[in-house]
Amino acid sequence: MSSLGVGVVGCGLIAQIMHLPHLRELSEQFAVRALCDLASDVLTRVADDYQIEARYQDYRELITDPEVEAVLVLSSGDHAPIALAALEAGKHVFVEKPLCFSLSDADRLIESSARHKATLMVGYMKWFDPAYKEAKRLLRANRGPQLMLITTILTPEEFYFRHHRLHRASHSVETLKGRQSERSRTLAAELPGIPPALRDLYVDMLLDNTVHDLYVMRGLLGDPTELMQASFWAGGKAINMKWEYPNDLLADYNFLLLGSPGGRYQETFAYYSPEQRLILDFPSPYLQNAPTGLVLEEMVNGVILRVERQTGFEEAFKQELLHFHACVCSGDTPRSSGIEGRKDIALLQSVLAASTRALR
Repeated sequence: MSSLGVGVVGCGLIAQIMHLPHLRELSEQFAVRALCDLASDVLTRVADDYQIEARYQDYRELITDPEVEAVLVLSSGDHAPIALAALEAGKHVFVEKPLCFSLSDADRLIESSARHKATLMVGYMKWFDPAYKEAKRLLRANRGPQLMLITTILTPEEFYFRHHRLHRASHSVETLKGRQSERSRTLAAELPGIPPALRDLYVDMLLDNTVHDLYVMRGLLGDPTELMQASFWAGGKAINMKWEYPNDLLADYNFLLLGSPGGRYQETFAYYSPEQRLILDFPSPYLQNAPTGLVLEEMVNGVILRVERQTGFEEAFKQELLHFHACVCSGDTPRSSGIEGRKDIALLQSVLAASTRALR
């Protein structure tokens, strides 16, 4: 097919740093036909930068644009209303993580995608990282005790994107209050037995941050069999989870949000078994084409070999867009489908229910 006509909903950081530049590079696959953002100032500046004439502050107007064949949902907040409206209009949908807030909305999105034969893909870009794909290939079906240590240290993000020329939104107080009220209503309906403070952590910590680590864990190891432990501490700025897998495999996950620099961003997956040790070290997601570190250590003929593998400089954000285009053209189900997005929502809701030390 010719280039896919795209409408982008949400012109914030990740749209400006990653998605819009890559869509422009991939001009044979995509043509950005329309932009949408609640903030009129950002909408105008970003649209001027990319010379896009169709500009909307209401996503429902963008969806009715006849030149828009696919919608990229890159906005903050709950993606379900936008994604569902686009699917019901027969549009293909790429939605940044998380897919949505609730399991019922995930089911509606999956059903609508199937009914309209429209592609639904979740933005799990790390599955398209060349080092991740190589690590997945190298991991063996080991027997005996195995351990995956996952460590994420989130330092202030601006250090990693302040070198970009960015347009910042200036939302009104009324808009922000309206968003918060809508979010509170959605969470109260989805999580009626959970205290409001924990519901906020569900969105701000689990869905917004730890979902990345969870889908990488699942991609490398498969779906866990049981959540053994989950707890928040440090006023909700840190979390620990322990996941059980078959064959004596334990995944131990720790996340810490730091309010001051405190060193570099860290997102490390370290796998240990009797046969091999493998370390995957992701860079900040705001750095274009920064390679992910991959180290493999094995014993070969009585010699310990520690090899650092350089897998290339392909940008994962760009590769996932190419995959989305290929799935739209072929009708194939994306790797990061709505079903995969639903799995992570279910797992994170189980974490919320099991958390024992919420706000110590």
